[in-house]
Amino acid sequence: MAKSIQERSAKTAAKRIELDEKEVRFRCRKGGRDIIADLMYWSDDTEQGSVIEACLRHVHSLGQQGAREALKPRHKITISENVARTMEEFVPPTDEEDDPQLHGTVHDPLYMAAINFVRQTGRASISATQHRLKIGYNRTARLIEAMEQAGIVTPMNRNGAREVVPKAINP
Repeated sequence: MAKSIQERSAKTAAKRIELDEKEVRFRCRKGGRDIIADLMYWSDDTEQGSVIEACLRHVHSLGQQGAREALKPRHKITISENVARTMEEFVPPTDEEDDPQLHGTVHDPLYMAAINFVRQTGRASISATQHRLKIGYNRTARLIEAMEQAGIVTPMNRNGAREVVPKAINP
């Protein structure tokens, strides 16, 4: 007798637990997908996951130096003209207490621009800062959290909003 969908799902879930199998998701551009497809074809493998896992095992077998060499970036990261213009709009404060190096915060080149934007607007909004600096959400969130640790903005309140610390608006 054929098993029901629920029985098959339960059996699959039990097998994953037994093998300590975890799902890993990632985004991959067309070039990366093409490489995976080539590797699958060359190895007669039909599972993307097993091909990717084999690649990971190979890179790991190279050791720390070999892996560092194999995985080093192949291109130089550049800042777009729009972001560069945005950075030029903000004049970094001269007050030593606002120096990100003194607070042990991120070494992000946009940190001071983010601080100045938050001060100018009086809003410590991740989405507004992200939109203004034209950067990703996670990077912006790290900048805002660094500002919180530096005492420039308050921790989130009950509704998720942060306030700019008054002395931080006009130092």
